[in-house]
Amino acid sequence: MKQLQLESFYQNVSKYVEMEEWQNVYNILCDRIDAFLMKEEQLLDELKKIESKDNEIFLQLGLYKFKSNKQFKVLSLKKYFLQPSIYLRTKVQISKVKLKLSNILIWYINSLIELKKYNEAKIIISKNATNPSDEILTLEAKLGYLLNEKEWSMNCYQKLIANNVKLIEEDYVNYLDIAIDDNIDTAYKMANQAYEYYPSNEKIALYFVKTSFLKMNWKETINRFEEVKKNINLYNEVLLIGSVTNQILGDSKQAESIMKDFLTANEGESIYKYDKPYLKVNLLDNGESRIEYYKMTKQTKEICLTFDSINITWDRNPFSFNFIQKFDLDIIALRRRTKDNYYQDLQIEKYHLAVRDILKGYDKTFAYGFSLGAYAALYYASELNASILSLSPRLSVHPNYNGKPRKKTVFTHQSFLPRNESIKPIIIYDPKNQLDNKYIETNVKKSFPNGQFIKTPYSGHSTAPYLLSIGLLKKTVQSVFDGEPIPIIDRKKNLHSYIYINELASHCLRRNKLNWAKKLIDYSLSLEPDKADTKEISKKILQKMAK
Repeated sequence: MKQLQLESFYQNVSKYVEMEEWQNVYNILCDRIDAFLMKEEQLLDELKKIESKDNEIFLQLGLYKFKSNKQFKVLSLKKYFLQPSIYLRTKVQISKVKLKLSNILIWYINSLIELKKYNEAKIIISKNATNPSDEILTLEAKLGYLLNEKEWSMNCYQKLIANNVKLIEEDYVNYLDIAIDDNIDTAYKMANQAYEYYPSNEKIALYFVKTSFLKMNWKETINRFEEVKKNINLYNEVLLIGSVTNQILGDSKQAESIMKDFLTANEGESIYKYDKPYLKVNLLDNGESRIEYYKMTKQTKEICLTFDSINITWDRNPFSFNFIQKFDLDIIALRRRTKDNYYQDLQIEKYHLAVRDILKGYDKTFAYGFSLGAYAALYYASELNASILSLSPRLSVHPNYNGKPRKKTVFTHQSFLPRNESIKPIIIYDPKNQLDNKYIETNVKKSFPNGQFIKTPYSGHSTAPYLLSIGLLKKTVQSVFDGEPIPIIDRKKNLHSYIYINELASHCLRRNKLNWAKKLIDYSLSLEPDKADTKEISKKILQKMAK
């Protein structure tokens, strides 16, 4: 008996699927897929009006899918089959054929994905969104991943897991790629499951180690690192994680040894190459303050502790991050979730516990901050044998030194900075600024009697921007890193600093020297005509002159 065209068509497509010749699968299905997706009435309407070489296939499709619909029988007898006996033979054949027509849809979507026709695939999937099979959900998840629609992909993978579907290796990797940035607890759980199923998969092994690392389970990370390196070729990032974890635990010799392995393995181009300049990991996260460790992907023996100033939150790079990286220094950055955080939630003991073992592996430790960050550098780093650069230290929530009370923040730190006579922190400030000068004279100098106090009159509280405006900020920081004397300020350069001129103008305004104030602010506007603070000072001067 002659084979049904529908059966022959199905077998022809499945042959190309087995050979993974997706272009051929697409070519066969692209003009026919709509018919396979049609409901009864749609298919009948098409069969009534369309004459094509595929009509026999589509008619057989209707007889196969919708056996109880008599209209397909009528069409068979009246339009396509002249003899009832032919119809009967066809009906008998169809009743014996075992086809899984849902495969057609799966194969077609797969061909679209493999040929990178992602938007077309998304349209086809959207037409069949009601109660999708696990196979369709798997393709949805993969497509969402490829389109970087993470939430869609994650939802599909979670449905599959809830349906107790065992994911293939590629799907576990895709899922972990998304989850590790979205929910580390979920990623950790899935990495454990994936590694149990596929312990020889190198990318899964990476996530098995990395998720433990990101959860700050340091000893477990070491155990996992030792386990996976016995069995497979390691992704270079695993070696880097092994090195950094040993550094965190205070085993600097082992950290250096593994770092050498990493640097050797990371030469050249390969799928294992780690191409970022550093590896970042949290050392502590209490929800409001966070300590982040940035380990350069090279051997380093110096590190800088940084402390964010008032306008920086942890959704941005840490304070002075890009500049410090140029010196090949590792970085430990104290971060804040919100701008109204003044580090009062973080006890000094917890900071020391998080960083002290790491610092044992470095020859030199620096600490650097401005304003709130300058205060934090003195507060947290003064007992860590660090060379400190503190620019205009101030803690606005300190009850003895606050210009404006902060109702949301409770002051919890020690009233005085930790006293240390053995260190010589470099503290740069404006003695003309009443709040800063009071804090320096009555608190900072008592805590650090051997500190180097450098005065920059009329720089205001903006010491860092002031030094930047006269071309000395980078040189000052570099001098600290190099152990050289701080460069002397050339007073002539003050004429090029709108910050310095603004402070002079404000000083004259407070003393009612309005003509001097007007001349100074006009000159400042000629230097930087668009600065809002300059315009505000000018407005106040003009208002006072008009009275």
